[in-house]
Amino acid sequence: LVWLGSVRLHGVPKTAFARLTEEPIAGQGQIFAQTTGWRPGDRLVLPDTTQPGNGDVKFAEIETPQVIVAAQNAVTIQPALAFDHRGARDVEGTLRFMPHVGNLTRSIRIRSENPAGTRWHVIFVDRADVDIRYVSFVNLGRTTTAPLSGSNLLGRYSLHLHHVFGPTSPQPNGRQFTLIGNVVEGGSKWGITVHNSHYGLIQDNVVYNTGGAGIMTEDGSETGNIFEHNFVVAPGGPAGDENNSLLGRQASGLWFPG
Repeated sequence: LVWLGSVRLHGVPKTAFARLTEEPIAGQGQIFAQTTGWRPGDRLVLPDTTQPGNGDVKFAEIETPQVIVAAQNAVTIQPALAFDHRGARDVEGTLRFMPHVGNLTRSIRIRSENPAGTRWHVIFVDRADVDIRYVSFVNLGRTTTAPLSGSNLLGRYSLHLHHVFGPTSPQPNGRQFTLIGNVVEGGSKWGITVHNSHYGLIQDNVVYNTGGAGIMTEDGSETGNIFEHNFVVAPGGPAGDENNSLLGRQASGLWFPG
């Protein structure tokens, strides 16, 4: 919890995610993309790019290989790919869009010591001066996508901007809070939550495997925020309840009420 203080967490900059330049095919030990700052040992995520029918979202073909050798245009990975990750084609079969690959490793890591126990959550409020870049937030959050109750309390999300008005004078980039190049992975409910917080910059972040929506605004009253060039893979939540979509509990990449 940060209320009136300043937070500056700046990890080593790197390409947070990149559009692939060739379609990855099962059995390949290399993928091709323009990246900087990727290193051996970094963990990647390639989305499931199949087009399931009848609204069925399984995310069964997501892969998270490790970088073995990183060059500017090509990355050697281990293990080799188990699935194809084809690009998007139009009705005539013409390739229109290539998929992306995300990097899940950051030089600063904030995590729950025991994800199966009492999990941490990160919350900033009021006049907190928040500038966080290239940091990973792993297995955080206590609120789940289940209905709220005495044992499932509101507001304990992975990375939560809660009524943040920021410093009395804007940050050097002109914003009231800044989130650039971060990773939120394994969140119990929502990845990046912007609640009644205004004039922030949410850019180049990677959100992977969270409960409910990946990036969301909670009230619909949020004003002046810039959500730009973020990558959400495998959001999730309970299925079969049409009200879940109204509550941000289903698998939405971005969820903005109002």
